[in-house]
Amino acid sequence: MTLAFVLVAGVSSAALAVVTYGMTSRQRWQNFHQRSDSEVEVALALAPEHLDDASFERLVRVYQNRTGPVAVAVAIRDEQSFSTSDTLDVRALPPAMLDPSSTRVVVDDLPVNGADYYVVSELGPERTRYVFLFALDQVIGSLAELRLVLVLGWLSTVAGVAAVGVIVTRRTLRPVRRAAEAAEAMAGGNLDARLDATGTDEFSRLADSFNEMAETLAGKLEELQESADRERRFTADLAHDLRTPLTGMAATARLLQDDLDSLPESASRPLGVLIHDVFRLRDLVLDLLELSRLDARSEPVQPETLDVAKALDSVVTALHLPDEVTVTCPDDLHVRAEPARLHRILGNLIANGVTHGGGPVEIVARSVGEDVHIEVRDHGLGIPEPDLDRVFSRFYKGDASRAGGGSGLGLAISREHARAQGGDLVAANHPGGGACFTLRLPGVARP
Repeated sequence: MTLAFVLVAGVSSAALAVVTYGMTSRQRWQNFHQRSDSEVEVALALAPEHLDDASFERLVRVYQNRTGPVAVAVAIRDEQSFSTSDTLDVRALPPAMLDPSSTRVVVDDLPVNGADYYVVSELGPERTRYVFLFALDQVIGSLAELRLVLVLGWLSTVAGVAAVGVIVTRRTLRPVRRAAEAAEAMAGGNLDARLDATGTDEFSRLADSFNEMAETLAGKLEELQESADRERRFTADLAHDLRTPLTGMAATARLLQDDLDSLPESASRPLGVLIHDVFRLRDLVLDLLELSRLDARSEPVQPETLDVAKALDSVVTALHLPDEVTVTCPDDLHVRAEPARLHRILGNLIANGVTHGGGPVEIVARSVGEDVHIEVRDHGLGIPEPDLDRVFSRFYKGDASRAGGGSGLGLAISREHARAQGGDLVAANHPGGGACFTLRLPGVARP
C-alpha cells in the first residue's frame, strides 16, 4: 500500500511538474520574445534620420532606459558602425544580419562573445542596419531556478506521501495483522486467541465474526475432544472388562485344542472354529488395550541403546521364522529405542510380510544421516496406491488377499510405537515388487 501511495503520488506530481515547467517555460519565452520585439519597434521608431555619434547616443539612452543594460544595440551605416558594447565585434555577427538586402532577420539563440542572445536585425531610416541583442541568461537562469524548485517540490511530495502512506498503511493494516496473528495462534493450538472489537467499521465487524467463529470452533473441538475421550474410555473399559473372561476362555480353548484330535470329526470341526475365534477375540481385545494405553500415553518411553542386528535376530528367533526371513544389517548399527516396543513393531511387520507376502521377507537396515532405517519387504502383490496412506488406519483391511484374519490394528499400533520413540513408519511399494515398510528410528554412535 505504501508503494502504491508513492507510485501514484510520484507519477502524478512528476506529470504536474513537467506540465507546469513546459507551460511556464513556453510562456516566459513568448513574453521575452514579445517584449524584445516591442522594444525593437520602439527603438526603430525613435531612430534618427541622420545617424552620428550624438544621435546614436541619444537613441541608446532611451533604449537602455527601457530595456536595461542587458540589451546591446548596434547601428551600421555604410562602413561606419556604432555599438553600446565595447567588447562586441561586429564581424562576429552572421553575414545575413549585415546584408543590406535583408529587411528583417531574427535568430532565437545566437552565441556572441561567450553569451547567448536573442538577436533582431532590421533596416532603419536611411538604410541604416540596426542590430539588437537581448541576453538570454536571465530567462535561462529563471527557468533553471524553476526546475530546481519543481524537483525539490516533487521530492518533498514523494517523501511526504511516503510518510503518510506508512502511517496510514500501518493504521489500516494493524487490524488485519492482528487477525493474521490470532489465526496463526489458533492454528498453533491456542483456541483462546481473540480480536478486540471496538467501533462500527468493517474491521470491527471482521473482529466480531472472527471471535464468533473462534467460539464456535472451540466449542466444536471441545465436543469432539470429549467424544473422543468417551470413545477411548469406552474402548479401554470394554477391553479391560473383556480381558479377564477372554483369558480364561483362551486357556480353556488351548486345553480343548490339545484334545481336538481325539474328538469325533462332527465335534472337532465346529470346536476348532470356536477355538480359532476365541483366540482372535483375545488378540483383538489385547490390541485395543494396547491402543488405549498408547492414546492415553500412560506408559512413558524408556529408550535404550540397542544393537540393531541383535534385535532383528531376537525377533526372527522368537517368531520361529529363520528360514523365511533374510536379514542384512551392519554389525555397528545402533538405535535409541525401547526393546519391547521395537520388538512389537518388527514382529508385526515381519508377521505381516510372511502372512500376506506369500514368500520370503527381506530386512535391510542401514544408517541414513542421524537416523536408522529398517526396511521390511515382502514379495507379494504390493499395496494398491490409494491404500498406501490408509494402511495405518485403525481396523483398516485391504483386499481379501491381504486381509487374512487379522484385526486391522497391527500397523496402527506399530506406527504409534514408532512415533512415541521419535521415529516413524511409512509404507511404499518396492520397485522390484511387493510391499515395503520402512521403520525410522533415531540412531546413535557405536558405544
